[in-house]
Amino acid sequence: MPVSNALYLDDDCSIISAWTDSDSGTGVSSQITFDGRSCFKFDTGATPAGAPDAQRVIDVGTFGDRVVISLSLCFYALGTRFNGDYFRLQASHSSAVFHARFGSDGLTISDGLSHNIVGSYLVEQNTWQEWTFDIDFSVATTANVDVYLNGVLQDNVDCSWTTSSTNGRVELAQLGYVTANRITYVDWIKIGDDLVYVSSIRSAPTIGGTAGGSRTEGTLPLREQDIGSLETVRRE
Repeated sequence: MPVSNALYLDDDCSIISAWTDSDSGTGVSSQITFDGRSCFKFDTGATPAGAPDAQRVIDVGTFGDRVVISLSLCFYALGTRFNGDYFRLQASHSSAVFHARFGSDGLTISDGLSHNIVGSYLVEQNTWQEWTFDIDFSVATTANVDVYLNGVLQDNVDCSWTTSSTNGRVELAQLGYVTANRITYVDWIKIGDDLVYVSSIRSAPTIGGTAGGSRTEGTLPLREQDIGSLETVRRE
């Protein structure tokens, strides 16, 4: 399985304090244990009025021309990109920005003029998905990205959003502009400048199932009202 070499960042999401809290409105980003994993939780809260964001930001240092981001995500309660109820991953180079939106209606990546759909409805909810984005920033106006899902190359997409930005800035955010309580979990994130190949980082069953034989909470997807049974909040 191809995954980032984690030159800039290797975060197991056990501590969130290294990330700057940029929550707005009723949005809350926190560190918890969910589904037996140390995770970051992004929850927009109960009041969509005011366009809440649950957001964290980190500066990992100066990127070179190639940036590889890998992360494990569970989209517990997404809405559509059209409604602004999506999860956002953004990474900035000096003159270009990689901007991805994950919604119940799929994944898009911006070229600055439009949001280009990736594959065919790759985003799934109530399951762990391992994503890798291999970004070529060498020429900002032709920046492009290879997108991998669970180790399989899905697409190559234009990501040439050219704008002045802070090189090395990375943002994770869940938006909830129309629907309350939009929730995404991040199990781990690695950011580097190359791919390495591993047999497996962690298997990705439906939430509540087993992973590598180590989890036996059940075999059915959880309902939203059941989520508290799998969460343990960590207070820094």
